[in-house]
Amino acid sequence: MSLMNDMLRDLDKRQAPDRSQQVEAQGYGALTQQTPSHGSRIILILLGVIIIMLLLLAMAWWYLQSSDQDNTAEPASANQIAEFTAAEVVSTEKTSVVPIMAENKPKPEPKPKPKPKPAPIVVKPVVKSVVKPETDTLDIENPGVVDSEKEELVVSTIATTAETKAAVQVKEKVKPVPKIKPKQKMSKVVVLSPEQQDEKAASIATKMLQNGEVEKASTYLYQFIEQHGVDAQSRAVLVGHLINNRQMTAADNLLNSTDINQSSHLRRLRAHWYSANNQPDEAIAVLNSLVPDVEADVEYHVLLAALYQQQGYGTEAVARYAELIRYNSEMPDWWVGMAIGLDRSEQYSSAAKAYKKALQMDGLRVELADFAKLRLDILSE
Repeated sequence: MSLMNDMLRDLDKRQAPDRSQQVEAQGYGALTQQTPSHGSRIILILLGVIIIMLLLLAMAWWYLQSSDQDNTAEPASANQIAEFTAAEVVSTEKTSVVPIMAENKPKPEPKPKPKPKPAPIVVKPVVKSVVKPETDTLDIENPGVVDSEKEELVVSTIATTAETKAAVQVKEKVKPVPKIKPKQKMSKVVVLSPEQQDEKAASIATKMLQNGEVEKASTYLYQFIEQHGVDAQSRAVLVGHLINNRQMTAADNLLNSTDINQSSHLRRLRAHWYSANNQPDEAIAVLNSLVPDVEADVEYHVLLAALYQQQGYGTEAVARYAELIRYNSEMPDWWVGMAIGLDRSEQYSSAAKAYKKALQMDGLRVELADFAKLRLDILSE
């Protein structure tokens, strides 16, 4: 402001000299003379221009001072600067108010900061964390899991894309957990007894015969008999197959080369062989040599009872069929067999009851049913 005052004083000194001195020199008439007006106009214009320039300089100086003080403060917006500048411009007489709007200069865009390099990701196979909050909250990622349930959440970090996997750098080398090989089960070697081996061979051969593999079954059984000393069951299967196929010589050779008393099945087969060769008495003698229990060999007793019936031994036949019926009373053929034995023994009343019992049961063979009806009609007269 002192600079402005000095400039104003300088302007006052440059004004026209005192007119009183001119009056004294020119006389009274000089007062009545008109002074030229264009000089005063020029002076006024110059004064106005100088004042405006001084104001501008003062404002520029003030702006520089304020900008230095506000370096740390936030920059004012363009609207605030315009309002502030317009309020500071002071209009004087004979000068127009010139509002100065601050230039709304665009701020330089900050240089983009370099992106920090991503920190290396360490992949951990499984990280278990137990979440125990004070209040019940719902997990956003797992909406079905409530924190109050205090369940263990297993967080597994897995690199899903090839790019992520390429960027992963494992800092800590984790020692691989050695795989525990499962213990090999020790296979138990089961040693079969000779009897068990014989039973197994007989079962295998029986299945072969049922499947129609006749030659294969025969070869298998012959080889087993040659290689093993205990072969009662295997030999019985082979002899039965030979008798059914009318190979009597081969069956007789196998029966003669073994002790038939070691198996009821072999004795039964020998009786079948005698019966097929019209030697029923020899068949009965073989069966009576060593009779097993009914539970042990039911077919043995059925064959013996039928041979008694065939040879006319009614009493012996009735005894055998009675023993079979005590074992199982639901066999109608056995009731007919006992009825025939009673009929031949002239026990007609008991025979009629046995015929009726057989006809009342299901499963009776047709030929036996016809015979039972015929004999029942004769006995009822």
